[in-house]
Amino acid sequence: MEPAIAEASHPERRALVRRATLEDSRHAASISEAIRAEVEAGSIGMALRSAKLIVERMRAGDAIIAVAGAEWAGFCYLSPWEGGAFVSTSALIVPLRFRGLGLARRLKEEALRLGSEQYPQARPFGLSTSPAVIGINRSLGLREVSYRELPRDPAFWKGCETCPLHATLVVRRGDSCHCTAMVR
Repeated sequence: MEPAIAEASHPERRALVRRATLEDSRHAASISEAIRAEVEAGSIGMALRSAKLIVERMRAGDAIIAVAGAEWAGFCYLSPWEGGAFVSTSALIVPLRFRGLGLARRLKEEALRLGSEQYPQARPFGLSTSPAVIGINRSLGLREVSYRELPRDPAFWKGCETCPLHATLVVRRGDSCHCTAMVR
């Protein structure tokens, strides 16, 4: 995978998008905290991710990171489900100071590319409450589907339990929630 560079008019906002390595695990706590802060601010409905989980995805070779100098500028990861029949793109986050550079799109593109290499038989999918992410997903060929078309693996749905909107998923018996479900 060739690294992709996103630039803005400010050279200090130049960021490299690439597959994360274990060396990037130094950013895991900060990434986890950024997700928590976004969720607590009410700006997104998203499951919390522990630093431990983020490091696990990096160790598995299933994470994409954007870096600008010594700091992280964006992150997401992949998870295979149902024996590799599905692969999710999850935890897409770009800190406010790095937004507007196209990093979210580049992260998602690289995640989908990595997913097709690592899990060639898998159907890529994602859930999001973010209009920006939903738009990126559409532009990359994902389409909206009902929750019935998503993996039924209880381990996947357990990940939703830390989302502040989880109660809706429970009340609706897993048939829908606030997130838009999308698959390619």
